[in-house]
Amino acid sequence: CAIFSLLTNGKNIIKNYLRAEDTLNSLEIAKSLGADIEDNGDVITITAPNQLQEARDVLYCGNSGTTIIIYMGLL
Repeated sequence: CAIFSLLTNGKNIIKNYLRAEDTLNSLEIAKSLGADIEDNGDVITITAPNQLQEARDVLYCGNSGTTIIIYMGLL
């Protein structure tokens, strides 16, 4: 969800977001690319940037092959 939110305009509201290592790494990558992320516990709001920003550091996907494959396609 976090990855595909970067392709939209405006706010994306995600309820019951899985809080696992891979999905949390995906959120951090989205932040690194310029997304504004608000985490209120039960609801995560992702506001996509008008244009993706160049990350200042390595985009860490952990051990998630799915995350790296989808982000590679996006970028």
